[in-house]
Amino acid sequence: METETTPFPFRFHVHKMSSTHVYVRLHKGQTIDDISEGLLEDCAQLLASIALQVVKRLIQLAPSSHRAIMKM
Repeated sequence: METETTPFPFRFHVHKMSSTHVYVRLHKGQTIDDISEGLLEDCAQLLASIALQVVKRLIQLAPSSHRAIMKM
């Protein structure tokens, strides 16, 4: 069964991070006020999980020699 949805979904994203988007498409006539608190929390959890995965991929450990550490 198809239902009519809004042509433009709401997009939630993590500021200044690519690939961190969650889209919520509402039924025709609904507004952002109709999004439940539970759904908003789910979106936030998904974004946090995606952002953490992106950050983990970006972090590269560069081993330092013992001498370099001692100079600090």
